[in-house]
Amino acid sequence: MEAIKLLANDILDPQTQMFYNFLSRVEDTAAEHNHDFFELFLIVDGSVIHHVNYAKQHLSKGYVVFIRPWDTHHYRKHDNENCRFINIAFSQDVLKDFFNYLGDSTLPDRLLGSPLPPCKQLDLSVMHEVRKKLEMLTLLPRENKTGIRSYLRLLLADLIFNCFTEDQIGIQDMPAWLIQLINEMKKKENFSAGLSALHKLCNKSPEYISRSFKKHLNTTPTDYINTLRLNYAANMLEYSDTDISGIAFDAGFNNISHFYHLFKKHYKESPGRYRKSKRLLGT
Repeated sequence: MEAIKLLANDILDPQTQMFYNFLSRVEDTAAEHNHDFFELFLIVDGSVIHHVNYAKQHLSKGYVVFIRPWDTHHYRKHDNENCRFINIAFSQDVLKDFFNYLGDSTLPDRLLGSPLPPCKQLDLSVMHEVRKKLEMLTLLPRENKTGIRSYLRLLLADLIFNCFTEDQIGIQDMPAWLIQLINEMKKKENFSAGLSALHKLCNKSPEYISRSFKKHLNTTPTDYINTLRLNYAANMLEYSDTDISGIAFDAGFNNISHFYHLFKKHYKESPGRYRKSKRLLGT
């Protein structure tokens, strides 16, 4: 049977150029189809078999998936289990405007160039926050098209930025505990505290954590933390007038000589020269 073609003119609201839907049964989804618009969907409960582009994906609670117009897909129950999900459909113009606004020339390739639609399993705490934001749509007055249009675009930008930007590349294959750990370590109070904070945040052994960092991130926990610290220090050198030693200690470096060594190795110049060059360039 030939796939159904769903059209933006029939599905999307002409004023918002978007459409959102809350589905509580797999049986309520469309048969095999594609469309001339984009779609994001989030699994909020249960699991489902997603048939897409002649492949099968077993998607469970927390998965968010980015569907392109050329993706042909449909859903089937997994072990007779029900699945509830929320989807947002949006026009090609909406995505084009988002790409232009973001100014990231590599993002379109990452979203549009893969054989299968990009997907990521969110940490459950993050998933619940996203779900709350999606469910806020039910509280917006239907006649307030401007409000709905603005809220949907902000929500779309939030989902794409947090799930599919460069910072998120490759993490869909990581275990959930590691995704949560690296997200927590990006907080200043954690990367400045260093390995002690990392080990407190995770109930895995140091050896297992190290092996996982090497496998999924191709680095060690220490080097990962130092990269976060150096990035923070570089930004503070460029955008603040805090003295260099103060920045180093604030980032978590207790040894100034070690900080200078790592900074010069990473940025190919000393912290002082880095600050001076950025100020001269006005960047």
